Amino acid sequence: MMIAVYAIAQVKADKKNEFETVVKDLIKASKSDKGCISYNCGSVQGQENTYTFIEQWQSMEDLQSHMKQLHFREAVEKLSAVTSQALDVNVVTLMD
Repeated sequence: MMIAVYAIAQVKADKKNEFETVVKDLIKASKSDKGCISYNCGSVQGQENTYTFIEQWQSMEDLQSHMKQLHFREAVEKLSAVTSQALDVNVVTLMD
């Protein structure tokens, strides 16, 4: 069953450039992970310092494997220093 993820990040105002640098590397590496259909992130219109990750995976197993990858674990650690709170992560089982 296909899985989608949307995760909302509240970025510290003075850390947006650092956030974007980390995220660009994460996107590039994650797109090569097994089962990744799409992986991206962007700023939310009308919500200052708010970004959303939007991902699609072939299966929950592929998503779980992605979360164990070194590039993901290192990015999570770096992102915790530039965000004002923990990411609000939502995993969605797609109907089609």
